[in-house]
Amino acid sequence: MKPMITTGPHSIRATPQFVDLCREYAQHYQRCAQEKIEQYRTAIARQKGARALTGDHEVIVEAQREVARAQVVYEALDVLRGELERLYNWHYAELANVYRQTRLELGLAKIEDAPELYRAVELTMVMLRAENPKFSEEKFINCINN
Repeated sequence: MKPMITTGPHSIRATPQFVDLCREYAQHYQRCAQEKIEQYRTAIARQKGARALTGDHEVIVEAQREVARAQVVYEALDVLRGELERLYNWHYAELANVYRQTRLELGLAKIEDAPELYRAVELTMVMLRAENPKFSEEKFINCINN
């Protein structure tokens, strides 16, 4: 399994899968905490002879705060996920455009017609695949050649 977070001298990379996992955990926490709050309320109501709870207990208030915080975390991760996707797509499109322009300036019908240039494309694709497991070599080459 590839690491979900890598660091470099001037960067930190988190994969979309890492962000998705964090989002799932935040949602899971919210669901579990809500269930526990309801269980606690039910247990307290039973202890008090089925009388309604008068006001929230401190434990419930604190749990509700944590649920709200988990929602804030989820929303922030949702924004981060969108930004990662945007960056991956931008990076992908910009790189393909650079190679397309180079191919056109050299008068090549296909990028594969220049072995040295195609080798650079292959190395770029290795980098893009490492950043994004959903990367498609075929789509990238098609983007360059069209």
